[in-house]
Amino acid sequence: MSGTSHSLRNGIIYIGLGGVIMFIAVALGIQAGFAIKGDGGPGELNPETLPNRSLMKPGDAIPPLPVYDQDGNEFQLGDVVAGGTTVVGVVMPGCDPCKTLLGEWGDKGILNDLNDFQIILLASTPPENRELGPLEDFAERYPVYFCDHVALKKLCGLSTFPSIVGLGSDNKVSFVANGYVHQLDVEFFDKYL
Repeated sequence: MSGTSHSLRNGIIYIGLGGVIMFIAVALGIQAGFAIKGDGGPGELNPETLPNRSLMKPGDAIPPLPVYDQDGNEFQLGDVVAGGTTVVGVVMPGCDPCKTLLGEWGDKGILNDLNDFQIILLASTPPENRELGPLEDFAERYPVYFCDHVALKKLCGLSTFPSIVGLGSDNKVSFVANGYVHQLDVEFFDKYL
C-alpha cells in the first residue's frame, strides 16, 4: 500500500509543479507583450478594462519622466505633449510585439495626419543609445523620444512592451494599456482621449 501512496503523492507533486510552471509561463508571456485578445465586440474595451500594471491610473498627472530627443536634448514628458491629446506608444526597439503594434497602427490608419490626437513614440533604451534603428520609418512622420528604462519603470511603472498611454489635453492620463492590445484603434482613441 505504501507504494501506491508514494505514487499518488508523486503524481500530486508533479501536477502541482506543472501548474506552477504553466502560471509562470503565462505571466512571462504577458510581461513580454503577447497579444491580449477579446472577442472584438463593440464596447468591450474602456480605460478600466485595459490591462494596466503600471503606476499610472486614469486621472493621474503625467509623471515627471525625463525624455531625450535623438540629439540628446532633455525634456519632460509633460513638456513634449504640451497640453495636446496624445497617444504615446512605449516600445523597446527590436521587440517583436512592438513591431507588430506599429505595423497594425499603419494598417488601421492610426498613423495618418487626419487624427484629432498627436502620436509620440517613446523608446525605452539606455540613455547613451539613442539610435532609431527599426524605428526610423516611424520617425520620418512622428516624434520619437528616448527614455531610460530604469526611470520609466521607477516613475511610471512601465516594464511591459509595447504599452500605450493616452494623455488628455489637461496633461492627465486617460488610459494605459500594457502589452499588445489589438482592439485599440482610432475610434477608441477618439472616444477616450
